[in-house]
Amino acid sequence: MRPFLTFMSVAFFLGCEPEPVVETPLPVPAAVLPAPVPVVIAAPAPDPLATALATAGIPVGQGPQLEGGVGPGVDGRMRVQRPATMGGLQNDEVYAVMRAHVRSLERCAGEATGELGVSIDVDAAGRVTEAEVTQGDPVVATCIARQVKSWRFRPVKGGTASAILPFTLLPH
Repeated sequence: MRPFLTFMSVAFFLGCEPEPVVETPLPVPAAVLPAPVPVVIAAPAPDPLATALATAGIPVGQGPQLEGGVGPGVDGRMRVQRPATMGGLQNDEVYAVMRAHVRSLERCAGEATGELGVSIDVDAAGRVTEAEVTQGDPVVATCIARQVKSWRFRPVKGGTASAILPFTLLPH
């Protein structure tokens, strides 16, 4: 077997350093470069909360204050959760109306704690025609149902709609 010697190994044994190889980039013809791509910046999407409040007839920047609480969806001691909707109501719109009216529901709750579920029916004009507390303290059910029946939504396309509104009452 013959030993394999390279230029680098011979240079190493002789104590020589090889000359560095300098690479120069070749010019690229303009025809090879890609054409610049135009950048289109879309207008910002409208705020769904402000849109839902406006369609429900609630002026933005007025009414109950929505900040405070423990985190997203929390107002005071009542946690507002995402609703389940059927028919022509949108979840984001119903959620916005729930948050706008949460203070009145907190006043109804008194010392009650725990889960609270409200089932509603909404007519074509956006009025709540039926509100029933399906889960929660029966002592506060009448007050909660009365408050929810006063809520207004945007007109419902195609007739009526319904929703289930979940809340959690936190201890004081």
